[in-house]
This record gives sequence, C-alpha cells and structure tokens, in this order.
Amino acid sequence: THIIDLLLFLLGPVQKVSAVFNHHFQWPKGDCLIDGHLQFDSCNVALHFVNSQNYALGEVSLYGENGRLNLKNMWGQYIELIGTMSSPDYSAYRELNYQKPRVFGKSRSFLKGTYDYFISCYENPSSSNQHGESALDSLRIIKTLEKSAKKNGQLLDVPINNPVAVIS
Repeated sequence: THIIDLLLFLLGPVQKVSAVFNHHFQWPKGDCLIDGHLQFDSCNVALHFVNSQNYALGEVSLYGENGRLNLKNMWGQYIELIGTMSSPDYSAYRELNYQKPRVFGKSRSFLKGTYDYFISCYENPSSSNQHGESALDSLRIIKTLEKSAKKNGQLLDVPINNPVAVIS
C-alpha cells in the first residue's frame, strides 16, 4: 500500500491495471505476490517484486522526456535526477547521461515524517489533509490487481469511489 500511496500522490488516480502472479518465490508462505502494470493519465508504471527475505528494496524510477527520476533507499531517502544527452553513437537519439547525476537527500528514518504528521494532527485535528478515501483508493487498486492476476493479466478498470469494490 505504501508504494501505491506514493504513486497516487505523485501521479494522480490509476485508470486501469493488469497483473500476473509472481510464482518465483512466496514469502511469507501463502502471500499473494503479483507483478503488475498501473495506467495513469500521464504514464504507465510497472511493479516488480524481489524476495524481501534476502534484502529490502524500496525504489521508484520515473522516466520522462527529460530523463529519469529515481527515488532510492526506501522510496526517497535519496533522490537521483539523471538528465539526457545526445547519443555519441546515434546522432538522431538522446540517452540518459549517467556521468552527471544530481543526488539529493541523506540517510534518515522514512517514518519520522509520518510520526511528526500524526502528532500535528493529534494536536490540531483540523490540520489533517488526509481522509479515509485515500486509503480506500489503495485497497481498490490492490484488489483490482489481484482480480486481474486471477484473470491471467486481463486489463481492468479501477473502480472509483465504490466502497463495495474494496470488499468484493
């Protein structure tokens, strides 16, 4: 849910999804692991999972016309911007310029901001800019991904503001 929440924050609502079950590993045993694609208005996002029993991976890479944005080390402790350059081999193309990445951020607790926000909302309830609907959006997307995987990757619309879709 955390990565989907981040993607919703950055990219807006998900329009459609497709997914397949990932049978390469299952940890914890019986867990539903899927690889999926999410279609936003502005782009498509692929989600692929690794065996978190071996190591934790929390990264997001966003590709656009001007380069790539990497949210690294648990979804954004470090932000890496990689611009483009003319291709030295193909004059009609541009490619990512790995020699000049710009890196921002430092090692920190990715939960600290969550705790600070919780305390702020507790002390001043009207300061909250979140509502339960955003949590339901993530659950709708997850349930639709699971439904797509059960239908062998069928492209499905994500239900909007339909609480019944979360439980069905």
